[in-house]
Amino acid sequence: MLGCGPAAAQWLENGTPFPPASREIAVRRAVADGFGGVLTLAEHSGWAGNGYLFAQRIDGYGIRRWGAVVDTLGGAYYPCIVPDGSGGAIIAAVRGGDLYAYRIDAAGSAAWGANGVLVCGAGDTIASPSLASDGGGGCFIAWQDMRNDAGDIYAQRLSPSGTAHWAPGGVPVCDTAQAQREPSVALDSAGGVIVAWSDNRDSLQYDVYAARLSAVGASLWQTDGVFVCAAAGDQSRPIAAPNGSYGGAVVAWIDARSGNDDLYAQRLLDSGASAWEADGVAVCPASGAQNGLVTAPGDSNGEILLAWVDRRGGSADIFAQKILATGASSWLAGGAPVCTAAGDQTSAGIVPDGVGGALVVWRDGRTDPEPDIYIQHLNASGYSAWAVNGVAVCALSGAQTDPAVVADGAGGALVSWTSPHPDQPSAFAGYCQRIDRSGYWGYPAPRIAAVRDIPGDEGGFVNLAWDASRLDPWPYQTILNYSVWRAIRHEDVAALIASGARVTETPSSLDPGTDVEQIRVERLGDATYYWKFISYLYAASLPRYAEVVQTVFDSTAVCDEYHYFQVIAHSSVDPKAAWISAPDSGYSVDNLAPATPCSLAARQTGDDLRISWKANTEPDLSHYAIFRGMTEDFEPLDPICILTGTFVVDTAWTSGSNDRYYKLVAYDVHGNASPAAVLRPDAVVATLLQFCAARLVDGGVMIEWRLAEIDEGARFRVSRLDAPGDEYAAIEDAAVSRDGLSFAFVDESAKPGGEYRYLVEYSSGDEWRALFETEAIAVPVRPLSLFQNHPNPFNPSTSIRFYLPASARVRLEIYDVAGRRIRSLLDERLAEGFHAAPWDGADDEGRQASSGIYFYVLWTEKERHAKKMTLIR
Repeated sequence: MLGCGPAAAQWLENGTPFPPASREIAVRRAVADGFGGVLTLAEHSGWAGNGYLFAQRIDGYGIRRWGAVVDTLGGAYYPCIVPDGSGGAIIAAVRGGDLYAYRIDAAGSAAWGANGVLVCGAGDTIASPSLASDGGGGCFIAWQDMRNDAGDIYAQRLSPSGTAHWAPGGVPVCDTAQAQREPSVALDSAGGVIVAWSDNRDSLQYDVYAARLSAVGASLWQTDGVFVCAAAGDQSRPIAAPNGSYGGAVVAWIDARSGNDDLYAQRLLDSGASAWEADGVAVCPASGAQNGLVTAPGDSNGEILLAWVDRRGGSADIFAQKILATGASSWLAGGAPVCTAAGDQTSAGIVPDGVGGALVVWRDGRTDPEPDIYIQHLNASGYSAWAVNGVAVCALSGAQTDPAVVADGAGGALVSWTSPHPDQPSAFAGYCQRIDRSGYWGYPAPRIAAVRDIPGDEGGFVNLAWDASRLDPWPYQTILNYSVWRAIRHEDVAALIASGARVTETPSSLDPGTDVEQIRVERLGDATYYWKFISYLYAASLPRYAEVVQTVFDSTAVCDEYHYFQVIAHSSVDPKAAWISAPDSGYSVDNLAPATPCSLAARQTGDDLRISWKANTEPDLSHYAIFRGMTEDFEPLDPICILTGTFVVDTAWTSGSNDRYYKLVAYDVHGNASPAAVLRPDAVVATLLQFCAARLVDGGVMIEWRLAEIDEGARFRVSRLDAPGDEYAAIEDAAVSRDGLSFAFVDESAKPGGEYRYLVEYSSGDEWRALFETEAIAVPVRPLSLFQNHPNPFNPSTSIRFYLPASARVRLEIYDVAGRRIRSLLDERLAEGFHAAPWDGADDEGRQASSGIYFYVLWTEKERHAKKMTLIR
């Protein structure tokens, strides 16, 4: 098998040609790949005219996923193809009178060898193989086998590796006398297979028979099969179709009992008994011949869709019918007209639309001698949903032939056909086109052009740009808006649903006006994907749009995962019509490094060096690294310390070795590094600080320190850090008390229940340098407190401080030793916190109180506190 490599083809008007473009290809078969795309099988005469088979997979966006020559020996005929369930294909064909099978995997490689596996080489001639997927990566094959006489029916099952499950050369399905031909297989409901065929065992006419084989190849019905129809005249070309959970199968055939070729069908139960009237129900008994029958399972359980070429009007037209599980016709008696245009219409194909209707494709002769490919959508009632007599799939010059159709899983169809080669009109090429549920060619979805990081930000967002749907600009202008979706992990879906997210499988049910999170489920084959609605943008007939979209995480050296996005175009004409872009991926990056750390300073503490700095304020800050070197331009490679705090003690530093440089670098969580802050040897503060501490006092938090010496005019600045990650804020008008070389400051604004750090800085000129930073100190939650007045004893006035744990109405009163109230200082509601009330030593009448002991009492609604004080005149 020769690989042709991936391509980047997109849908083109009038069809996308198969590669290689220079060689002649004729389409022979097409099946759905199970993921919204199509698997095509074509006859390729480009290599020595030897009839090579060429297979390829095209996805729903028109992109060729793989293409390969099936058999390098050539000369294969009677080809058939089914999906393998994982994006590959299984193919059967006859070569040199023997039956071979081939498997192409999802990558386009030969899984069963370059020239396939031999299924049967026992007969003089093998013909008409028929394939069915077994649902597990293998397949069932039935064929006409002439090893004994005029023709028998044999079958085989192949594993995913190409190994025969049943007897070598196959098991006989029917080897009775006379000719059996035209087998057709359908998967049953129990992992086995049902085979229908045309049978001449009575030597008078061909009838239709069927047999059922189990998964291990055992016959489940009577030997040589049960008759499906033994009416007068020949019954030929039976087609078996699976019957859903009803079990058994539906078999349709061409029937000559009336002298004309009519169409009949029968449903077989799991037991082999007929469910409908004997010899089948008439699908179309109209005058004139009906032939070219094709079938497909319907959308509802037990239904069957049929399309055929009908000559009731003299010329060949296309009709279709839906047969219900009861055997009754759902559409017009004798079939719904699909196309009755002038000329002959032939080569019909039919697939379900997903909502009870069907899509029918055919070769159309209204422009003979150069027929085109047309398609029609029949609604659930069997009436044309598009233009009368269909819309053209391809109307290029030259004859278009061999149409094949598969459902795209979204209400539309993928059509393949043979057409004159675009560069060599005398040769042929294979083409493929998608027709969506609204009748538009291709896939008019937006195309994501780029998912790029936004430069110069701190991550968390990407710029998503997309090319508009071709239905957005003039002359269509039928796009209402675009919705943007981001893929989410399976493990996150349950949590979103538990939090109230709404789940849907149809883009048309999007409600952009709700605050409820919305999740869309997308199923492709056996795979399920989940998408979260992010935003929407109204269409404006522009060629391109862009939206800033939030990401869940940023790409880093540790996490290099991508985010996946889709954009959906919503129709302004059909509320149910929406076109989903192919997914594309990108990632966001934190491009901003932290700022250079500020206030880098160092001071000698004994024989060590304490280095400190102000905390960075970036919310994504991770840590700091400090480096040491002997010159100012040293490269910071090996840190002496990595930490999250804002100081470090270098114990390797010794007094007298003040010739070292230090560099401090801040890093964020994404590894971005700040410019280095540099500490030079001459910036080291000598051993000024001899002692420092922070402790709780009644009035708040006291910070104390003692220096060895101090310059004239030296100043101190006290700053407080209220919470980790905050920035130090200077305390306004911090009143620092001094006693010789000892200093103190009481932070009366520290609230109980808080935890604080303090930074004391020193300046004897214009530059502030850190003197010390305290450890965190927790201020306990305190009850209602009344503090001792200050000063005490006093003359002429004093201040009375108290603390309220919550807002309350308070009274503060002064009493003499006899218990008489002489002064009311407060009677009002106050906020939580520390308060102070002065007493000037006077009573309520303004008279000065005499020397002596007095009591001050604090009242709230629930508590009373009292202390005594002394007034000395």
